Amino acid sequence: MSHISSIHQLFEKQVAKTPEAIAVVFGQDQLTYQELDQKANQLADYLRSEQRKVYSIYQTTKSEFLVGICVERSLEMIVGILGILKASGAYVPLDPSYPLERLSYMIGDSRIKILLTQKKLVNNFLEYDGEIICLDTDWKNIECQKAENIVNITTSETLAYIIYTSGSTGKPKGVMVTHGNLIHSTQARINYYQESLNSYLLLSSFGFDSSVAGIFWTLCVGGKLLLPSSNFQTNPLDIIDLISQHNISHLLCLPSLWKLLLTQDDSHKLASLQVVIVAGEVCPLDLVTLHYNNLSNTSLYNEYGPTEATVWSTVYQCQSEDSYAKVPIGRAISNSQIYILDSDFKPVSMGSIGEICIGGLGITKGYLHRPELTREKFIVNPFVGSQNKTQEFIYKTGDLAKYLPDGNIEFIDRVDNQVKIRGFRLELGEIEAVLSQHPQVNQVAIIALTEDLGDKRLVAYVVPKNDIDEEVQKEQVAQWQEVDNAIYSQSNDVGDPTLNLIGWNNSYDGKAIPEAEMQDWVKQTSDRILSQNPQRVLELGCGTGMLLFRIGPVCDLYLGTDISQEALDYIDRHLNAIKCDQNQVKLSQREASNFSGIENHSFNGVVINSVTQHFPSGDYLFEVLEKAVNVISDSGFVFVGDIRNRDLLEVFHTSVQLHQADDNLSIEQLRQRIQTRIRNEEDLVISPDFFLALQECLPKISCVEIQLKRGRYHNELSKFRYDVFLHVNQNNVILNPTYCLDWQQNSLDFQSVKKLILDNKNEVIEIKNIPNPRLIKEIYLLDLITDKSIENVQELRKKIESIEVKGIEPEDWWNLEIEVDGKIIIHWSELKACYHLTFKPKNIGGKTNLQQHGKIQNLSY
Repeated sequence: MSHISSIHQLFEKQVAKTPEAIAVVFGQDQLTYQELDQKANQLADYLRSEQRKVYSIYQTTKSEFLVGICVERSLEMIVGILGILKASGAYVPLDPSYPLERLSYMIGDSRIKILLTQKKLVNNFLEYDGEIICLDTDWKNIECQKAENIVNITTSETLAYIIYTSGSTGKPKGVMVTHGNLIHSTQARINYYQESLNSYLLLSSFGFDSSVAGIFWTLCVGGKLLLPSSNFQTNPLDIIDLISQHNISHLLCLPSLWKLLLTQDDSHKLASLQVVIVAGEVCPLDLVTLHYNNLSNTSLYNEYGPTEATVWSTVYQCQSEDSYAKVPIGRAISNSQIYILDSDFKPVSMGSIGEICIGGLGITKGYLHRPELTREKFIVNPFVGSQNKTQEFIYKTGDLAKYLPDGNIEFIDRVDNQVKIRGFRLELGEIEAVLSQHPQVNQVAIIALTEDLGDKRLVAYVVPKNDIDEEVQKEQVAQWQEVDNAIYSQSNDVGDPTLNLIGWNNSYDGKAIPEAEMQDWVKQTSDRILSQNPQRVLELGCGTGMLLFRIGPVCDLYLGTDISQEALDYIDRHLNAIKCDQNQVKLSQREASNFSGIENHSFNGVVINSVTQHFPSGDYLFEVLEKAVNVISDSGFVFVGDIRNRDLLEVFHTSVQLHQADDNLSIEQLRQRIQTRIRNEEDLVISPDFFLALQECLPKISCVEIQLKRGRYHNELSKFRYDVFLHVNQNNVILNPTYCLDWQQNSLDFQSVKKLILDNKNEVIEIKNIPNPRLIKEIYLLDLITDKSIENVQELRKKIESIEVKGIEPEDWWNLEIEVDGKIIIHWSELKACYHLTFKPKNIGGKTNLQQHGKIQNLSY
């Protein structure tokens, strides 16, 4: 290997061996090794042209030549990477799915002067002042260049790529990887894995360094590199089909993803795999058992290694009969050294815990433009002589581990607060730094929680500032009052004074919501509140009294408050339309947070319906809810209704913008409109998780019930809004399901679930992920607007119209309650197009806490 100084020379040797073999496949397109090599040569020649001012500077100064590449998954991605390398440049991958702010930072920090991209992505770089080359529309100029291998001026010390990783200051840091590092990493992989690499499925983003393993390993041994589209990357069934259809022999992925694939019904289609490598997360012991139970002839390997040591540093071949307490990360790969050191940089004894420090040919040059951080993390190797320049430094990983008696290494934890989630290395300090920039945040702490299936999620705890601008908040409330007065002043006499629909217009075309739909909405909402047996009710934001007129007559006292005097005057004029005396219903003009004169413990119900979206801030909402809880007597409820769902905000705006768009509007323009609407959202939109978290802050809340809207009409009220009951000082029961089934996995339908409930009327039953016909098309729409084959809104509408909506109306389940003699509870699923159902038998009293779910059982019924 002494005559090989660049990674592309290894590729060129393979081209000479198998010029007609398929090198890379994307969808229906493919390139042979010779075709790929020729296109890369043409691009390299184009980049190295004397006409390129940037490259002339490079030739003169011998500085590193960094080239950004921001392309979607395509053949152009591989051509671009190889072309940059052959031009003796270093590629800086810029994943177009990253936020624009992150991309802008990476471009500025790397100081790239040339950017390779695609025409559809150019608008993402309007502020970039360097040269942009579009690999699609500019190819007519590029293909005029020489197709032969150009003179190699790359050395092993030349940079090959820069990968940006998480940074504790809130800014990512670029790791500088040389050709020597990459050759070492690739050659070690070729030498270690003995199974013949015929085809490799690249799941990793090319902005993530595990992509380096797949790309260069495959192309340097003559294998076929398969690039799935971004849509296929996230669907386990699609991934399985790709593996089966293309006879994939090698796969590298996260342990969590591999576990997901193995648990699918179609996992038998994975039999073509000879090698599966898991990396990026801790490999759980049960995954090894699951793997060999499903694929006894497929080898499973656990790899470990940071970006700073070029992809991988250790590897362990998992065995079906392993007796370890944890899956080891194995031993050092060839030409790498693993040191486990104490705080004084002394080797620890066998079985003692220390920090992993890595030496060898994979150790990179450090961090781009970050010399202090480089000196901190890359230290002089105290275990080799000064004459050994190739192993002069070791990298401090910040990972804790210990040596096992057989020489394998067991990973323990992190030294700092860095975590890996879905394979991405995240500095919690980086996220904390971003959240701390919010003007209303005083302190923030992030922790990583491990869930039942081993997945991790981040949870932020925020301490708000006490000096929130009260004047701004008061101004927003005053504007709200002015708008409401203007609307309600138009309230003329209507046929039914108890159903004044002034201001109830839809978001799609601005027209009034049909009266029949509003009648149903009012009935379902009032029935839901009446089910709690209200006696003394305080309503905040009663408007024109649609709920007051229906609930007031059955109460001992109903105090309706509103910020608009016009609305209260309207109610007062029409109180004679309902049968109640003047002591039953009282009115008071005030804003929602004004509880002056209202005594604590004086009501058993507070109603806040369809007004939270007008609140000026989350702090204002919390203040109102805290006061509302305090006015509840010994036991009672706070009903917060018609809440706009933050988790469905993108779905909502996508639906509205599609309705409003012209047929000839491009999909890219549609996406831009959607993102603009999301950024400019003025209403207060609230995630259901907010209300679950309230129990931690307001201990008087004994139970939180989050419920879908009732009714059969499909409109923005039923699709994108929800109701919440905050039960105060009431008996609370956590339901532990006897049966916990999944709608799809257990092949359920309405009749089978009905029979299951009728046959088990004294048991708690949970059915998860029932398709929600209200939202199926809207959720599918989110996927379609990322489909590159759809060019404009007209084509998108045709696709949507062709979708067959399957699912069960939530109202069908509620209507079962009398027949099954129990309570049907319907609540949100983690899957946005689905919901969960819980059957609560009549013999179980108390309010229901649904924060915990049972584990899905393999039961056919």
